[in-house]
Amino acid sequence: MTEYRKTTDAEIFGISQSVLSSRGALNTAREIAQQPQKWRALADQFEDNMENIAALTAQLDAETFPEILFTGAGSSAYAGEIAATETMFSRRRRARMVATTDIVSGCRNYLLDGENPLLVSFARSGDSPESLAATRIMDSLGGRTSHLYLTCNPDGALAKSVDGNTRRSIIMPEGTNDAGFAMTSSFTCMTLAALALFAAPDLKSGISAIRSLADRADALLAQWAEIAELAKQEHHRVIYLGSGPQKGAATEAALKLLELTDGKVMACSYNPMEFRHGPKTVVSDKRTLVVGFLNRNEDSRRYTNDILDELVRDARAEVWAVSPEPGTATQGVTEFSAGRNAIPGPGDGWLAVENVVFAQTFAFFKSLSLGFTVDNPVPSGEVNRVVQHVKIYA
Repeated sequence: MTEYRKTTDAEIFGISQSVLSSRGALNTAREIAQQPQKWRALADQFEDNMENIAALTAQLDAETFPEILFTGAGSSAYAGEIAATETMFSRRRRARMVATTDIVSGCRNYLLDGENPLLVSFARSGDSPESLAATRIMDSLGGRTSHLYLTCNPDGALAKSVDGNTRRSIIMPEGTNDAGFAMTSSFTCMTLAALALFAAPDLKSGISAIRSLADRADALLAQWAEIAELAKQEHHRVIYLGSGPQKGAATEAALKLLELTDGKVMACSYNPMEFRHGPKTVVSDKRTLVVGFLNRNEDSRRYTNDILDELVRDARAEVWAVSPEPGTATQGVTEFSAGRNAIPGPGDGWLAVENVVFAQTFAFFKSLSLGFTVDNPVPSGEVNRVVQHVKIYA
C-alpha cells in the first residue's frame, strides 16, 4: 500500500512524482492539485480580456433568449446542472440543463420547434460525437439558436466551428484539457467560467468569486492526508447527497468514483429528501459511506442534516459531511470543511465546485489504494477518455 507523507515540491499529495508516474497516476494527481492555480489563471484571463468578454456577456443578455440551455455529456452535463441551478437562483433568469445525450436521442422530449435559446456547451475536448450532433440538431429546429462553447481544447471540432456570429467560444487556460481519464480541472474551470459569466451579478464580481474559491480550494487540498485516510477504508458502496447545485456536484462525485475504480466501488447520488423514498435500502453496514454536501443556506441544509442524523442513529453506515464551514454538520457526523474563508456568491453553485474537488481527491486515493492505474483505470478500452463508437442517426 502506498505510504502518504507530507507534500514537498517534488511530490504531489505526499507521493513522489516518480512513484506516481510508475503507478500510472501522475496526470490525474497533477490535474487535481493544479486546480486553484488554473482557476486563478482563468480569473487572470477574464480580467485581461475584460472589455471583450463583458461585451460578449452584454450581447448575450441583450439578445432575445427566453432560456439558457446548458449542455454536455457525462461530467460536462453535471457542470451544466450546477451552472443552471445557480443561474436560476442568483440571477432569476430561466436556465436549465439538457444533456447532449438527451438532445441527440430524443430532442422533441425536451425542446420545441422555433425556440430561440442560448446553448452553452461544456466540452473538454470538443470532439465528442454528441456535442457536435447536438449543435446541428438545435440549429435544425427552426429557431434562432446562438451557441457559446466553453471548451479546453482550442483544436477541437467545436472550437474550430466558431464563426463570431452565432457560434462563439471561450477557451479554458492551458493545461486544463486533462490528460487523465477523468475530467478534473477541465470540469471545475468550465463550471467556474459559466458561473462567472451567467450567475455572478457582473463579470468583475465573477472574477473575484473565482479567486476567493481558489483560496478555499488551497485550504481543502492541504487536507489531502485526511481524505487519503478515509479512502484507505474498505467501502464497497458510497452515496453522495446534495440538493440545489449540490445535487449536480453529488452526481459528478459519484461518477468520479465509478470511473476511477472501474465500477469496483458502487457509487450513486440523490437529493437528501429523495434518499428516504426507497434508495436508503442500499445502506447495509459500515462499509457503506454516505457523504452529505451541506448547503450554505440553512433552510436547505436542515434537510441534509436531518437524513445524516437519521443515518447516524441507525448506525448502519459511516457518515461524513462536507460543510461550508466548521460546525454546520449535525452532531455525530464526521465533518470535513475548507474552513472559514469567505464563500463567494449568494447560492451554492460556487460551493458545489469546491465539493467536487473533495470528491475528486477521494476518488483518486480510493483508486490508488485499490491498485488501479488512475490515469487509465479501464485499460481494456471498454470506456474511453473521449467517447467512441457512437453512431449518430439522421
